[in-house]
Amino acid sequence: MSTAVAVEPALDLRNVYSGYGTSVIVRDVSLTVPAGKVAALIGPNGAGKTTLLKTIAGTIRPSRGSIYMDGRDVTRLAPARRHLMGACTIPEGRGIFRSLTVRENLQIQARKGEDKRATELAVSVFPALGERLSFTAGTLSGGEQQMLAMAQAYVRQPKLVLVDEASLGLAPLIVDLIFEFLQKVTQQGTSLLIVDQFVNRVLEMADTAFVLRRGEIAYAGSPRQLLTGGVFKEYLGLPAGVAVDPAAPPATQATEAPTSRAPRRPGRAGDSRP
Repeated sequence: MSTAVAVEPALDLRNVYSGYGTSVIVRDVSLTVPAGKVAALIGPNGAGKTTLLKTIAGTIRPSRGSIYMDGRDVTRLAPARRHLMGACTIPEGRGIFRSLTVRENLQIQARKGEDKRATELAVSVFPALGERLSFTAGTLSGGEQQMLAMAQAYVRQPKLVLVDEASLGLAPLIVDLIFEFLQKVTQQGTSLLIVDQFVNRVLEMADTAFVLRRGEIAYAGSPRQLLTGGVFKEYLGLPAGVAVDPAAPPATQATEAPTSRAPRRPGRAGDSRP
């Protein structure tokens, strides 16, 4: 008689606290992302979403709690070690080497001896990059740079991808390409933990959802439930008189930690920022 083998979660956080210096941003966070599944992490500005992703990636060390990947305790491992284990981050603001060419950016991420295959994989998901391989990454439009950042994650075929605001500042057509890409990544069995301004799109593709509010998990469960505006507003902690639409970016829904931005110059075609 055969016995089913238990599959360890791709990511398991247990009572994690983290922050900057003496400032605690993330408090007592526990969440699990099963192998091959998609989890949405949503919440108002200033909730601690990016801090939590950086803690998982290893660039911020938690002050308390434990982080497990594939059943292994990685709490004290350096980011490079976590990367070798199959964890990858697509950070807000493009994660590329601007002074290198597109081809060189892809080759850096390729496994040993697989430079050509890595380039072919990247071009298969973002054909536009095939026409830019010899271009310096810093000369690409914002949308092309984000394609490159996403492709870098894809070529290593990671087990876990942390996605931080991949669609931020991009034109609608590029946003569609980004979400099509994320769907493709899940089809190869990769687990995703996604933070994005287009909450409804993330919830629609997610298997589970977490709402982070003031650094703590306010909701963990079905993403379908959060697609109801009233429930969404309740977990974001918005005042009773505030209207809310899950389809709108969360920056327009919350006032928890507003940020001011300088006016942006017009970007290149396919991008809504420089």
